[in-house]
Amino acid sequence: MATLVVVGCLGALSLYRIFFTRFVRVPTGAMLNTIFIGDTMLVNKAWGKLRRGQIVLFRYPGDADFYISRIVGLPGETIYLQSALVFVNGNQLAEQRVFTKAQDIKSKAPLEELSVEGSGNYRVFYVAHDRQSEDDADSAGTFGIDQPYHLGEDEYFLLGDNRDNSYDSRYRGPVPKDLIWGATSLVFSSSSTSSDEVRWNRVMKRIN
Repeated sequence: MATLVVVGCLGALSLYRIFFTRFVRVPTGAMLNTIFIGDTMLVNKAWGKLRRGQIVLFRYPGDADFYISRIVGLPGETIYLQSALVFVNGNQLAEQRVFTKAQDIKSKAPLEELSVEGSGNYRVFYVAHDRQSEDDADSAGTFGIDQPYHLGEDEYFLLGDNRDNSYDSRYRGPVPKDLIWGATSLVFSSSSTSSDEVRWNRVMKRIN
């Protein structure tokens, strides 16, 4: 009887992991310095309404691969990007903007932070010397154009936190709700991709 109970519990746990939670090891720097390359994220299945600022696991239309980015635009909203600023329905989005040293795109190290401006519930990262003036009329908006983009009733606009090195909704377009699998806010474990050395200071680390 005890054996049956153990087998039943293990089976239930396996089903729960398959349908309700995933462990995803991050291979790229699109979310630096929020998520490091080599972080393994605990992702919970998304139920109900998604919120701005959530970090989610998703697929782009026509792409079988999964990606991790942050929700900045919600269904029905109008999004516009100018320099290091994001505007939602004409209002500047509150984000803490961190400016960093330029880094080789192939580097797996964290970004070197130089200065911070703005305030918000989460941090995003820009290369300091690449920033255009906020008054620059030629600053590119959504999808590389200077016009606002209106999201459909089932579309979300997703950006990587490493804004100058993220191939996200600015280039690939918005993501429909049914392609967003789940949300994450916990680094379950972390290790260097070059040496497999465990980063103990990131194990079970909560992120915003």
